[in-house]
Amino acid sequence: MDKKLFADTTWFHVFKNMIDSGELAKLKPTNFTVYCVLKAHVNFNTGQSFPSQELIAKKAGITLRAVQRAIRELVKLGYIQKHKHWRRNVYTLKERIRITDMERTITTENAEFDYIPSLVDQAREEIKKYLQTGDKSSTTIVNIEKIVIEQPVVLIADTINLTDALSSVKDQALREQIEKLIESRKQK
Repeated sequence: MDKKLFADTTWFHVFKNMIDSGELAKLKPTNFTVYCVLKAHVNFNTGQSFPSQELIAKKAGITLRAVQRAIRELVKLGYIQKHKHWRRNVYTLKERIRITDMERTITTENAEFDYIPSLVDQAREEIKKYLQTGDKSSTTIVNIEKIVIEQPVVLIADTINLTDALSSVKDQALREQIEKLIESRKQK
């Protein structure tokens, strides 16, 4: 690996990653509040969270319908998984951590893992090992993804205005990464 990489995996920094990546804006305040209530009810050993929707509504100070909408949105955005166990909803929370260099510039690498409090230290060690070796084949808890963008797409029949095309990319962090890649290609 060319650069020394860094990933802060502490609980607060997972939330900081949501803010820095622009994903907090996608979550909306109600969704984030529901996420926090779910996280506060996670079982230490299993990582499962199973408060009733009524309890979530009470703890979050919102309506039951708002809880239901927030849960659908959190599932859609990949922050939680929801499944039924008997008549009860069971939630598994997903943690995402951006991997950056020491100057905290954006890279195209992300680490993702199920939030299981008893395994957070092991997840942290797996990320550290990956940062030191670049070997992701030995990770068992953490999934390391690398997004590779080879070349901008060029249509033969039409000329693409990249500025206009980028304006249609809704994810702010992705748009910024693409802009940096295009800029680096121009400089070559």
